[in-house]
Amino acid sequence: MRIRHINIKNFRGIKQADLTFPDTQRLICLIGPGDSTKSTVLTAIHYALWPSWNLSVSSSDFYECDTEEQICIEVSFDEFPDSFLKEHKYGLYLRGSWNNEVDEPTETDCFLTARLVIDDSFEPRWSIICNRQDDKTFSTTDRQLLSPEMIGIDFSQNLNWGQGSALTKYVDPRATIKKNLSIIEAESRNFGDYSELDAIAPIINGVADGYGVSIEGELNNKVSLKTKNVLSTIELFEGNKPFNQRGYGSKKLINLGLQVGNIDKMSILLIDEIEIGLEPYRLKSLLHRLKKEVNNGGQVLFTTHSTNVLAELDIYQLILVNSEDGVTAFRIIANDDATLNSKMQGMLRRIPDAFLTPRILVCEGITEVGFVRSLDEKLQENEKFYMASRCVSYVDGKGATEALSVAERFHDLGFDVAVLVDNDRPEDEVKKESLISKGISVFSWEKGQCLETALLPLFSVEALCELLQWESEKKDATWDEIIKQGYASQKYLLNENLQDADLMEIAKICSDKGFFKRVAGGEELGKQFFRRITNLSQDSKPVKVVDSIVKWIKYGEKSRLSE
Repeated sequence: MRIRHINIKNFRGIKQADLTFPDTQRLICLIGPGDSTKSTVLTAIHYALWPSWNLSVSSSDFYECDTEEQICIEVSFDEFPDSFLKEHKYGLYLRGSWNNEVDEPTETDCFLTARLVIDDSFEPRWSIICNRQDDKTFSTTDRQLLSPEMIGIDFSQNLNWGQGSALTKYVDPRATIKKNLSIIEAESRNFGDYSELDAIAPIINGVADGYGVSIEGELNNKVSLKTKNVLSTIELFEGNKPFNQRGYGSKKLINLGLQVGNIDKMSILLIDEIEIGLEPYRLKSLLHRLKKEVNNGGQVLFTTHSTNVLAELDIYQLILVNSEDGVTAFRIIANDDATLNSKMQGMLRRIPDAFLTPRILVCEGITEVGFVRSLDEKLQENEKFYMASRCVSYVDGKGATEALSVAERFHDLGFDVAVLVDNDRPEDEVKKESLISKGISVFSWEKGQCLETALLPLFSVEALCELLQWESEKKDATWDEIIKQGYASQKYLLNENLQDADLMEIAKICSDKGFFKRVAGGEELGKQFFRRITNLSQDSKPVKVVDSIVKWIKYGEKSRLSE
């Protein structure tokens, strides 16, 4: 079985949601901030294919507890059992579209749609629907052929022999357990002393005599097993220790392994927060197994907040989920631009946390990342907060052109995005203006300047000389060039009477030689800059750029600033 499309109305935190799953992927991960209804989407799918007639529902399952608006969940799926194709089953309900009035199946598109409706009676009704026929009841027996496995925080029941347990998919325990429980029940009657309970006997005898009921034998008390689900009385042990006493992570892996081993063409596995209880190396192994197994059929849908999980996935497997005013929106990370997809894939591998943060500051390169790191520390020192507390992450854009493209893509996906780039590439001006027109804040220096040429000329000769003592990998090469150009007569000591133009030339040398081309280099430059920023003119371009970045960090899209 494979889910193609879902439509959800008035279920828990969702007033309206509509999602078409990508046809090319069977392993799909839902990501997004907390309260974006990711888990609710999985639960909705589970309920729509619930394997029993008994589904417990309360008013809290309705959107805003409004029971006058019925819950309606529609799940469209293909790769169903062949028996469903028979006319007396659902053969007349095959569809080729879920959003057109004409939904006749085609040679290339053929699926069924299951609908769950719950009104203020709290009685669930399952049906198979199409636009050409009256709804047909979707029987419990047929739903049991499809019902997805849902793995959340509590899955201990799957390691007992209860009905629907993962163990029962490998071994049918019913005959063995019933036979042995009968033996246990018979033998247990010979053990234990319940004579104190026999005090009820004369009372019952008196009542019986008064109502004309004959008591033919002696009343006494013995053991009798009354559970209807005898399977649940047998538990898996490891030696003399119940297996459910194992650690959470081990139990989760065993449970997932049992479910994955049972994946076939008809199976769907739903996993909420796949990372809970698992170390990174176990997560990596699990994801590789899921990727391999799901290629043979079935489908795995899961949620995560883990960067370790994201780093193992392809962007084609990611769906971003957001919720606003009850409307859940879905955005597929990949698009039709192969080059941009490659850049986003690289970002996912290098900085997966960017995909889990609602606000992103895209930096041109690693030097800018270091500079922003020093700004982050300055914010904590002066204003007592880190950027992360304002839901902001900062990432390496791998060059101005790529940074601008990546920033635009993140914006199109619904992220609040800003970009910090140099201003020394005229060919990027059109793209910058395009981003600004979309509401993306673009922070940059004076025309023709990069980070080094914007900041270093603001230093005094003494301060610049001190900064250039920093242990850069390019330290010797940089000082050799400074001496060659006549700005110093010996290493590590600048000439005393340097003018502003000379300081700009030294800044260019530092840029050309890559003196600060490391995260640590940008961080050191930033530290020294922020140490002196209060002595600088508030009208200088670097100070105004930093102020604009800080305003964006504090207020996000509301600042709408471009420098």
